[in-house]
Amino acid sequence: TTSWFIGTPRQDEITGYFDDVSYLPGDSAALSVDSHGDPFSYTVYRMGYYDGLGGRKVTSGSVAANPLQPDPTVGDDYFGGAKLLTTGWNSSAVISLGTGWVSGYYLVKLHDTVNGGESYASFTLRSATP
Repeated sequence: TTSWFIGTPRQDEITGYFDDVSYLPGDSAALSVDSHGDPFSYTVYRMGYYDGLGGRKVTSGSVAANPLQPDPTVGDDYFGGAKLLTTGWNSSAVISLGTGWVSGYYLVKLHDTVNGGESYASFTLRSATP
């Protein structure tokens, strides 16, 4: 499906991240989302060729009540002068990664159900066997 594609992401309206960058099949992935208190939905896609469409829908869900998240803290990175952003956000949803899920790159499309804003969060699913 091409439903994973967002033409103009609006990270100022909804943004999120996972508590880790990679997981194993059967793990639970905690998703933290700042939607300014609005309810939101998410759709998980495994990315790949898929006949040129780029992704396959794996699961979806919604969160009816998403509390406000604290403002991020911006600090200096001591190596190179870049800025380091830390959030300390609470988990908004936990996604169960099925034991039958295939290893690869997963893109999660976040959708603010009030204002229509969309953006992405992502994770990698590692193989259970090396």
